[in-house]
Amino acid sequence: MNKGKNSIKLQCYLYYYSFFVCISYIVMELMDANLCQVIQMELDHERMSYLLYQMLCGIKHLHSAGIIHRVSELSSVHVALCLVLP
Repeated sequence: MNKGKNSIKLQCYLYYYSFFVCISYIVMELMDANLCQVIQMELDHERMSYLLYQMLCGIKHLHSAGIIHRVSELSSVHVALCLVLP
């Protein structure tokens, strides 16, 4: 597996079958904050642009792999603060 600088550690992968449907859960390492908390911080334009760029690259990667995703609220997007704070 190619581990780049923006990779996160996968803790475990859980799945089970319910009514002939496979339900999957991916458990990853704990992040420092969620996107709702980061938006409330006073970040300069450069840091906010970098965060947005990283998010768009991640979404592009998911789409290119054919992964269907859904984010219902900002608090469900988790962020490592080392990416946004000096």
